[in-house]
Amino acid sequence: RKSRGVFPYGPPSRVAMPVRLEQERNPPHGTVRENVRQSSQYFRISSHIDHSRFPASTRTPNLSFAGFFLAVLSMYTLTLHPTIAGGDSPEFATVTCSVGVPHPPGYPLLLILAQMVSYAFPYGSVAWRMNLLNAVVAATAAAFLHAAIEKMTHGCRSVAVLTAGMFAASPLVWQYSTHAEVFALNNCLTAMLFHQLAVWEKDKVSWRAACIGAFLCGLGLCNQHTFVVNSVVVAVYVTVRLIGSGRLTPKLFLLLSASFLLGLLPYAYLPFVSARRSAFSWGD
Repeated sequence: RKSRGVFPYGPPSRVAMPVRLEQERNPPHGTVRENVRQSSQYFRISSHIDHSRFPASTRTPNLSFAGFFLAVLSMYTLTLHPTIAGGDSPEFATVTCSVGVPHPPGYPLLLILAQMVSYAFPYGSVAWRMNLLNAVVAATAAAFLHAAIEKMTHGCRSVAVLTAGMFAASPLVWQYSTHAEVFALNNCLTAMLFHQLAVWEKDKVSWRAACIGAFLCGLGLCNQHTFVVNSVVVAVYVTVRLIGSGRLTPKLFLLLSASFLLGLLPYAYLPFVSARRSAFSWGD
């Protein structure tokens, strides 16, 4: 024991001594088992992080939405009708000027939007303002369709741009996007409803997307009654999924019903307008 001194297992070799000193100065990161354990802890923690709350993850989709909206809006604005066109465009311009009621079902949502734009945007004729409003609504429909497809395809932007671009540039959609009509607003509400459905599919626990969808179902019926097809299909699909998963509680059912009835509120505007005895009102 005395011969070995402080080295009970023998003196170190001259080659091993510099290696030990280098390891003491720069210790290794750990064994393979320790590295695997630390990596598993990192991935376990990162899996519980809600990345959707960070602004960096939502900045790019917002820019994509705005860019696509502006591109479609510029396309519709350059081909906008300067005045009234065929179809129901003259009637909508007349009831907007006289604050009357158009033909059934009255289109209260379009009537409210047209009167707000005609008074808040005092540039050009009333017919041109309504045509511009129609172009904005049609571009919004294409942008929400782009956002819905991008969310359904897990961020595949090329598919979203191609599909929504083909929709926006189709002849019939383009034709009814350049003058006052009800079809552009119907397309906009449909695209917004499908977007909320895609949001709800990503997070079925969230009741906010379901309530917004129910509100859009009622709001769409204030524009055109053909929207009932979209409302019934989406409502049945969501109801079946909620019942199957056991998440359709009485509280959620009341919230959905109240949201739907709140969307029908613009119909209360029609009796108020009819009581004014305007110069032109359908049926008077």
